[in-house]
Amino acid sequence: MEQTELEGYRIDEEIYRICLESISEYCKNYGIAGGSGVSLQVYQKGGMNATRKTDDIDISIYPQPTKSEMSCQFGHDIRDYLYDKGYLVKFNKPKMNYEIEVSKEAIESSLLKAVKSPYYHLIEYAEPINKEPFFLHFSRRSKKYLDLFGERIKREVENAYEVKIPDTKEYIQVIRPEDLIMPKLMRRKEKDMQDIKLLIRYAKLDVNYLKEYANDWYHEEKLTEDMLSIFNGLYNKYKL
Repeated sequence: MEQTELEGYRIDEEIYRICLESISEYCKNYGIAGGSGVSLQVYQKGGMNATRKTDDIDISIYPQPTKSEMSCQFGHDIRDYLYDKGYLVKFNKPKMNYEIEVSKEAIESSLLKAVKSPYYHLIEYAEPINKEPFFLHFSRRSKKYLDLFGERIKREVENAYEVKIPDTKEYIQVIRPEDLIMPKLMRRKEKDMQDIKLLIRYAKLDVNYLKEYANDWYHEEKLTEDMLSIFNGLYNKYKL
């Protein structure tokens, strides 16, 4: 699904917080962790009130749910939870993930009830007034991908940090900063390098953890050494 360039939302804004609550409420039976966007907001100076904006939450899941579990747990339960909080929801299925598109309420309550019908997929959705939706992206991995990287995903989820959702008693797991740095080093885009500098400056990094698992990302020894050399240079320059 094509997405337009959006200004996005801060982690302390209502639509973001409600989406985090829905994940916390309905994903307790899975090892689950928020990805780069939510994690970077948490690790910025100021913690959960960080000013960095995003228009989505990427969710890593381990073990991988079945298609029916994904449709029921994440498609219906989370959808109904968000409806009850006053949001419009669409359930999309791009190639690499399951996507829940969330928009602020912009229709009468009678029509909202109609959209909640069991036959919701037959109903034409009302266009929300607010043109900046928020997206939940749940990872959908192939068996081939899991055979190659399943242990890495499992480690990321098992080692995730638990953080409190703003203005609630609920918690959500976010991927630890070391596990965010290595794939960003691999891409080395300008935005990724800025994110790495932010993580080095404000997050509490366990450098030994990062180096121990570097080979999970890079199976060629020379490439791993090159990436760690780049990281060491950035670390020495930007660490407070």
